[in-house]
Amino acid sequence: MLRPDDNVPAPGQDPPVDHVLLEAQYELNPAGICLVNDQRELVSCNRRFREIWRLTLENAPHKDMAVCLEAILRGLEDPAAFARLTGQPGAQQGELPLQDNRTLQFHSVPARHDQTFAGYVWYFYDITELTRMREQLRHLAYYDELTGLPNRRLFHDLLKHCLTGARRNEELVGVLFLDLDNFKQVNDILGHPAGDWFLCNTASLLRSCLREMDLICRWGGDEFVLALPAIKSLGDAEHVADKLIKAIADADVLDNPACPRPGLSIGISLFPCDAQGPDTLIRKADMAMYSAKQTGKNRYCFFPPSLPLSPPGSGEHQKNSDQHG
Repeated sequence: MLRPDDNVPAPGQDPPVDHVLLEAQYELNPAGICLVNDQRELVSCNRRFREIWRLTLENAPHKDMAVCLEAILRGLEDPAAFARLTGQPGAQQGELPLQDNRTLQFHSVPARHDQTFAGYVWYFYDITELTRMREQLRHLAYYDELTGLPNRRLFHDLLKHCLTGARRNEELVGVLFLDLDNFKQVNDILGHPAGDWFLCNTASLLRSCLREMDLICRWGGDEFVLALPAIKSLGDAEHVADKLIKAIADADVLDNPACPRPGLSIGISLFPCDAQGPDTLIRKADMAMYSAKQTGKNRYCFFPPSLPLSPPGSGEHQKNSDQHG
């Protein structure tokens, strides 16, 4: 049998202790349990099952198992996937997303009586909070907590995948290494909360200057790294660098005369010309960025960093950089 119905006492007799304990184990189990006969018909469910599927005795009497099945199918985000899962022989398990944004862990276990197949026991566990915590941990592992941008670990994986596609399609990919000029003074003069606020605004500003397909991450501190897939020439990377420098210069988010205006120094490397792998591309863009720093800041430089390149009309940027150091 699928429920502890053996040794049912005669009228007027107390039920055996083992029968009482089995019944309690069934009803008080932390899993929602549903019993299914060999014809795949629902025949019984416990209290936790009703709680999970939000059934009451009023809308689903104990004997009305058709209502229980309707509740399952109505609540599932993908009823067809559940039908395929339960239609397979043997033990099955999987996660079931619900339409109300909860997530259930499902197990289907074959039940036997005297070596004869009797049906299945379905177990449902509400793992919504566990799933949410798992997603939070994943986010912490792959995204910067302050800005919400991908961190260097995720960026490295995304760039590696991007280069694989570029190699297959014979496309160029630009890698830009960005460093904020004068950011240390922002922290020293206005304090770290203001610095954090400025970093968050800068991250949003940089993202708004890019295409949907472009990649961006916070590398650490006041450094960001970008990847520009499927560009046509060095000029495309130059255009983006010019756009980013102008956006930072025009933002004026600090508006504090005591604090020097932040700028942006950028180094650029190009796949496949400068390197084939993500690590070397990033390192060479970093080297080019330091060249931009050493030759006046608030400008961009290609790798190899022999000739610093400034965007059109950058005389104003150069003047500000010379004044603030």
